[in-house]
Amino acid sequence: MAIHVAQSKKLIAMEVEIDDYGRIVIPKEVRDHLGIDSGTALKISVEPEEGDGGAITLRPKEQRPPLRRKGELLVHSGELTEKNFDVTEQLRAQRTDRARLHAGIDE
Repeated sequence: MAIHVAQSKKLIAMEVEIDDYGRIVIPKEVRDHLGIDSGTALKISVEPEEGDGGAITLRPKEQRPPLRRKGELLVHSGELTEKNFDVTEQLRAQRTDRARLHAGIDE
């Protein structure tokens, strides 16, 4: 496999070859940069273009809600995985459990 890297602050461009079974290897540098591990689901899209046939884009499919740092806080910026998930109720339950633990009260 030939890998050619052109790297700037925003773009990592590499050239890889497709093997006899139609597979490509995503280089470790790219997997690490995107947080892709073995078993990560990827979305594939094909964007037709005139002349050269088009482009293939692979994006990691979100498998867990992403947290983003906003100042001193971690902020959830994804979609909830369960439709009936009540964030407020979950926070209350965790705070109650933590308070009982610190108070030495067994459930």
